[in-house]
Amino acid sequence: ILIDEARTPLIISGPSEENTELYRVAIRSWTGLALDPKELHEIGLQEWADIQEEMKVISTKLGHGGSIEKLRDAAESDPTNVAATKEALIARIKEDIERGYAAAGKVFGRFPKAGCDVKAVEEFKEKDAPAAYYFSPAADGSRPGTYYVNGYDLPSRFLHALAPTTYHEAIPGHHFQIALEMELEFLPDLRKHASHLAGNAYVEGWGLYSERLADELGLYRSEMERFGMLQGQAHRAARLVVDTGIHAFGWDRDRGVAFMEEIGLPRVDAEIETDRYIAWPGQALCYKVGQRAIERTRRAIEKRDGSRFDIKAFHDHAIGMVQQIEVMIAAVCIAMVVMYLASGPVAEFISEHPTTKMLALAFLLLIGLSLAGAGRAMQFIPLPVVEGFTVGNAYASFAEQVRGRLMPGMDADFVALSVDPVDAPPSELLTGQVRLTVVGGREIFSAPPR
Repeated sequence: ILIDEARTPLIISGPSEENTELYRVAIRSWTGLALDPKELHEIGLQEWADIQEEMKVISTKLGHGGSIEKLRDAAESDPTNVAATKEALIARIKEDIERGYAAAGKVFGRFPKAGCDVKAVEEFKEKDAPAAYYFSPAADGSRPGTYYVNGYDLPSRFLHALAPTTYHEAIPGHHFQIALEMELEFLPDLRKHASHLAGNAYVEGWGLYSERLADELGLYRSEMERFGMLQGQAHRAARLVVDTGIHAFGWDRDRGVAFMEEIGLPRVDAEIETDRYIAWPGQALCYKVGQRAIERTRRAIEKRDGSRFDIKAFHDHAIGMVQQIEVMIAAVCIAMVVMYLASGPVAEFISEHPTTKMLALAFLLLIGLSLAGAGRAMQFIPLPVVEGFTVGNAYASFAEQVRGRLMPGMDADFVALSVDPVDAPPSELLTGQVRLTVVGGREIFSAPPR
């Protein structure tokens, strides 16, 4: 009886109104953002279409006439595209990590103190373990970060797909991201060692962003390795399509499996992936959602700063210091609201009405405590430049996320707000220098004039 009923219905299956709302909660829980399933579905389809065009360019370069299928067949039939032994697999990875370290200085100003070791997944669990994963270093420095790679069934583990996995899991991916965060002395232990569990879109988004960053740095040895990177990008784009398809648009399991096969996964992997999405609504969205948020932010700051854009500063502030990205945007917008309330005609009105003044002070205190929690949780990234944000929608997003995710004022210093120049009228706040500073003088946010 249990077997007959196990898949009827799916955990959260559309398209009923109740199930759609449950799925929206799952999306918000995993990504930290209130995203529309239909929009995510369409983004996934568009990303897949764009990635196919990139794949066709590589296929043409390698003499396969623009055919993605022929390119894939060539990769999988090449006897040199697999490692002969686990030792050879690990040696290849260590070489990639060394190349990653050598190139990282071009785009990073800070490096983690902890090193990154490489080990094979233990034999007793390799059959059921993922292809690769990262294990953070010890807090006391007694153990480096460890990148585990699965050496089970080596003929199925193609080398052209190995490099992007290494750059995702190790350098400049999760090792830089997690090891650097652990070294930030001003963070409480919970933030140092467990915050990535709550900010999954940021964590996995950074890993996926790192795969593309490796391409910018010229780390891929060949066009075939670049194809491996694009296969990984396509896989994550397909997750947007299939996860939303199942939980918002009434897709059945077979349709999900078929789409994953269409983007290039073998049948067995397509089934495993689809079953994962059925049982874990929303989690698979984190990769692309996070990557797109990081890339969107970088483009906005590049546009603002032009030739002054500092890629090292961007990466140094983006990894190890950011979790729920939109909360930081909202916190800065609210800082501007607070400063406006404390000056100009609004302040004059408050001073003439004692009752209103007390309510306003209570309101400002509540915002200040919220900003304290948000400031310590978010740290730094100059995101107010992102187009389309207004104080109104930023406040709504901020207030909702603080209530649902943070403990305002807990384990955080009170945040002082200032604007430079200090005599700037409210109308000029958006062009002035906005700072959030904790007691003791540590500046945690600075948005330069535009």
